[in-house]
Amino acid sequence: MKSRALLILTVLFGLSVVVTGQGEERRQVLSKYRVEKIESSQMLKIADAFEVVKKLENGYEVIVDSSKKAQFLALAPNAELVQKDISEDLSQLQFFNAGPNKYRNFEEVQNLLKTWVAAHPNIAQVIEYGKSKEGRPLVALKISDRVDQDETEPELMLTAATHGDELITTEILLNLMERLLTSYGTDARLTKMVEEHELFFIPVVNADGFASRQRYDGFQDPNRTYPYPGFPVANSTPSIAAIIQFFHSRDFKGSIDFHAHGELVMYPWAYTAESIPQPDRANFDALAKYMSEVNGYTYGPINEVIYVAKGSSADYYYWQKKSISFGIEVGTSKVPNVNQIPRYTEEQAELLWRFIENF
Repeated sequence: MKSRALLILTVLFGLSVVVTGQGEERRQVLSKYRVEKIESSQMLKIADAFEVVKKLENGYEVIVDSSKKAQFLALAPNAELVQKDISEDLSQLQFFNAGPNKYRNFEEVQNLLKTWVAAHPNIAQVIEYGKSKEGRPLVALKISDRVDQDETEPELMLTAATHGDELITTEILLNLMERLLTSYGTDARLTKMVEEHELFFIPVVNADGFASRQRYDGFQDPNRTYPYPGFPVANSTPSIAAIIQFFHSRDFKGSIDFHAHGELVMYPWAYTAESIPQPDRANFDALAKYMSEVNGYTYGPINEVIYVAKGSSADYYYWQKKSISFGIEVGTSKVPNVNQIPRYTEEQAELLWRFIENF
């Protein structure tokens, strides 16, 4: 019991401490605030500086680094503190569940991908496309019937854990990847997807954040560091700079970036309140509606279903290559109880299959 207690304390301590490049240690506390009845001009300033995560009936929920609390309250003096430390969710002992459902750590994810390649060498291949700031491998698992060849089939990119604390997104993606691999040759529908597409799965985008159970990548929100129209040169985090390079090394026709939470199917634009041009808007809307039919999620442009958010993945991929790119906010928790992982997975299964079959 002593050794287990020591392990738990060690891990929980690791969740709350970030080591800087200068050898100093600082705990990054991210708080959640509710902002209501605020003028649009002020809200735009808040969205420029902070992460707006949810649209409410009369306002918004915003994530604020404690070091920037004064700056935030100067913009929103009447904001209500909802949760002092959003990482409190990660301190639950459900990570140590030894049953069939669990939250895997970074090393377990890497080892699982290698195991799948060994078991399915004809349709699975690990591709290392970069390194994180702390030297962790950034990898994708390619699934295709001629996995060692570049075919003319549609290439799609499916990603998770851009925010390192959204652990459910990685488990969903891993479960659906496994279903494709194990069903190949026996399930006609899934076999056809593998045979007619080149699928690139990245279960952990933000490797350093995921490994330390931290939301951000080196104190920056990674999903706000993509370039966007009017701002072509951004100070992208290492994980985002690497995935941008990977994106440009392929011909991706579409992508989904899984986040948690909010039950949303979202598409560009995020960086502006304006709409993308027609007929692209109509095409995105039709596909989003078709995908969300299976789980009842709200769908629409990011700027409408949440708020204006500069520097998102969907905007960048669409802007650069007209890629049909979505952000999916899954479920109602970024770390639901481990027993809910199968249900969360099923909520996204048909949505993902419909997305793939669109190409």
